[in-house]
Amino acid sequence: MKKIKFDSKYLKISIYAAASLCCVILFLVLIYNISDVFEFIANVFKYLFALIKPVLWGFIIAYILYRPTRFFDKNLLKFKKIYIPNKTRKALSVIISVLLMLLIIFLIIYFAIPGIINSISQMIISTPQYMNNAVDIGNRLACDERFVNILNFFNIDISSSDKIREILLSWVSYLQLALEKLSGYIINFIVTTGNAILNFILSIFFAIYMLIDKDKLVNQISGIVKKISVKFYYKANYILILTDEMCYTFLTGKALCSLAITIFVLIPCIILNIKYAFLIAIIIGITNMIPVFGPIIGSIPAILLAMLTSPIYGIWVLIIIIVSQQIEENIIQPKILGDSIGINAFWVIFSIVIFGKFWGIAGMLLAVPIFGVLRILVKDWLRKPPDENFKEESVFEKELLDIKIARFYREKEFSRRKKKDFRKFQKNLRNKNRKN
Repeated sequence: MKKIKFDSKYLKISIYAAASLCCVILFLVLIYNISDVFEFIANVFKYLFALIKPVLWGFIIAYILYRPTRFFDKNLLKFKKIYIPNKTRKALSVIISVLLMLLIIFLIIYFAIPGIINSISQMIISTPQYMNNAVDIGNRLACDERFVNILNFFNIDISSSDKIREILLSWVSYLQLALEKLSGYIINFIVTTGNAILNFILSIFFAIYMLIDKDKLVNQISGIVKKISVKFYYKANYILILTDEMCYTFLTGKALCSLAITIFVLIPCIILNIKYAFLIAIIIGITNMIPVFGPIIGSIPAILLAMLTSPIYGIWVLIIIIVSQQIEENIIQPKILGDSIGINAFWVIFSIVIFGKFWGIAGMLLAVPIFGVLRILVKDWLRKPPDENFKEESVFEKELLDIKIARFYREKEFSRRKKKDFRKFQKNLRNKNRKN
């Protein structure tokens, strides 16, 4: 009996064909159930995001507190003749920064939240009165032939008070539906408050560990990235320097400007005894964080809130907002931000529209600094020397990083760091490059 010989060549072809057939079948199944596949992937990402959410928030808190921590670390024992080890001093600096952040949060909750709640409760209590006033105004307008003709042109009939009341009741029903949804959101918020507090506490602990062990974490990540690609490491390092300086300078400066304009709006509103003063000031301050469009977005609800009491209050609030915006744009903002972004008004509006379309409010907040980083990267690409390919890659990247950072501080596009600080920074950078 003859033995059957297997040809390895045909065996490989058969295995490849079977594997290809299985891949095609799997692909067709996935295409047929594409909605279920996307839902499964989305659920997996939601689950993973829920797991790492405290770590992400911890990173954000650590990023916000990094510079205050560095400030306290350098100046904590400046006037005391007591020697404290570096690790202890760093830990004390981190604790002071965290306590300062918690104090600011407490002050905001203690002073701002009661005023906002009081304004909202007053508005809810006064809703029937506002409705009666609106009916009276509508009855008066119904007697005006010109106004009635304009409404008839749009097929709106308010020939009687019953019609006016019917229109207003439909608006009130929409308002009640919105309030019911809002109450549902509030109940859901109360239910999830315990979990949110736990995540916040975990985030603070993660932030503390990140700030204390920052150097170790940075060295570990840098070592891994360098093993993958030295060229990518230096390019990523430069981009991170740009992004950090641009975003931190812009957002902190904008936050200070928003705080100033909140105070500028709040004080005159309290002096003029305008209702909902706290709510109006908070709306103006929060929306002011969005460049260009923010003041316009915030002015509309603020003026409408003031007009609920009297139309004259709406005019007063409009005047207060205009004066406050002029003071902020012409006096405060140039002092705090200066020309830190370096892009003209067209690109500011363009970046806000594009980023806002894709990422909403967060995109509108980060649009200007991120677009500023892209502008610098494009300028560096246009300035790239033609003979760079003749240099050794690692040497060129180190030299290029020094040149870019020098240009970065010399042109003062991000911050006005002193020459002495820059020389020290450049020296430390070269020492690190030599060690590597």
